[in-house]
Amino acid sequence: SLSMLEIIFPMSIKRSLILRNIKKEINDLKQQLSDSDYKVSKCYEASLLGEQMPYDVQVLHTERQAARNRINELESVINQNI
Repeated sequence: SLSMLEIIFPMSIKRSLILRNIKKEINDLKQQLSDSDYKVSKCYEASLLGEQMPYDVQVLHTERQAARNRINELESVINQNI
């Protein structure tokens, strides 16, 4: 027998909501990357000038790579469900 949720939200609607949430997460992650671009630029500039890094480059790289990995993971989920 169907649960109340399955009666109220057919699979196509649930799938649509899930895909919308995934796309929102992807957009949020892309915005995080965009928002931290200036930190990468400042570090690059400092390295060219032989100055001290204004940000922890390893932490910056790790955070940005984690965001890129998650974006790839989510895009793969979307591509498998199209």
